[in-house]
Amino acid sequence: MKGQKVGLPILLAAVLAALVVAGTAGWSLRAVTEGAPEEAAPSSVDVGFAQDMSVHHEQGVLMAQVAARQCTGVVRALAGGIVQAQSQEVGTMRGWLVLWREPQLASAAPMGWMDGHHHGSTMPGMATTKQLEDLQSSTGRACDRRFLTLMTAHHEGALEMAGEAARRAGTSDVRQLGRRIAREQAQEIVELRGLQQTLG
Repeated sequence: MKGQKVGLPILLAAVLAALVVAGTAGWSLRAVTEGAPEEAAPSSVDVGFAQDMSVHHEQGVLMAQVAARQCTGVVRALAGGIVQAQSQEVGTMRGWLVLWREPQLASAAPMGWMDGHHHGSTMPGMATTKQLEDLQSSTGRACDRRFLTLMTAHHEGALEMAGEAARRAGTSDVRQLGRRIAREQAQEIVELRGLQQTLG
């Protein structure tokens, strides 16, 4: 269905709705099966990371869904894995926010929880509306090139955020997730760059 394009606002709304539902359900199941209370109350870093990284990941899922439909085979396969992994992580973080009785979105400027010069700035690695529209309108190798470029930058931005959470979060769950995201995204950056070199 090459000629049919789903509008970005509609697609984004569908992604957000699905992930919020998945987050609540996924975290509830984890809480029941693990049964152990958190050893420390969530800090502003925990809450800010869960809010901002959820939004960051949701854009990553949106881009990967486009790539899974419109790019070529090897890139489609990579994009499908990103959709699955980041959807699960968004589910976990959204579930934490429900459990902590915190809002799903930050009321202040993004990145206020991060130490240093990122304070109050936009999230690193986020694609612009124009870049998303260009990706949405591309197919084949043009889609490959755009997706690989955007997702590499997106992952590099996530590394900063995940590393900060791994170092400074108040709860062990958030620190562990920060380490996991940093490890996974570093591995995927190598794969993304390798594909960029292969495809030219």
